[in-house]
Amino acid sequence: MQQAIYSIAVAGGGAGTVAVNGATTTNILDGEERAEIVDSQLDNVGNLSLSAAEGDRTIWGLGAVVNGAGTAAVGAANVNNIILAKRVAKIDESAIALSGTLNLSSGGDALIRSAALGGGGAGTAAVGASIAVNVVAGEESASIENSDIDGASELTVEVTRGEVDIKTLAG
Repeated sequence: MQQAIYSIAVAGGGAGTVAVNGATTTNILDGEERAEIVDSQLDNVGNLSLSAAEGDRTIWGLGAVVNGAGTAAVGAANVNNIILAKRVAKIDESAIALSGTLNLSSGGDALIRSAALGGGGAGTAAVGASIAVNVVAGEESASIENSDIDGASELTVEVTRGEVDIKTLAG
């Protein structure tokens, strides 16, 4: 499952005396992929592959503010990106008789690109702020618990990929 958010928040203002504005965007990807065999009995199975290693999560967020005034200008840009990923591949409380291979895998990538930009000008005072907050948290697991696996010619239990790539610009 691919999940993606693309967001832009832009504000601009001008005034003869005072200009105040802000732009904010908050993006949350929260999901769970599970591939499980629970409380089961499987007989005469050839090869078995159980995977929760599909799909990536991506957020692109931009917040920008520009303002100007004759006397005072105040502006702020804020970008918040949160990816909460849970991927689980699990065999639990089961009995499986195989004649081939058993593969369990879990994992996925998280990518965040964010920019928070603020600027302003005024005759007397100009204040600008930019804030970018990025969080990636979650669980990647692949397990066999409280189960009997018989006859497998090869057994692989792995967490694959799971790379996190964050690039942020604030200024």
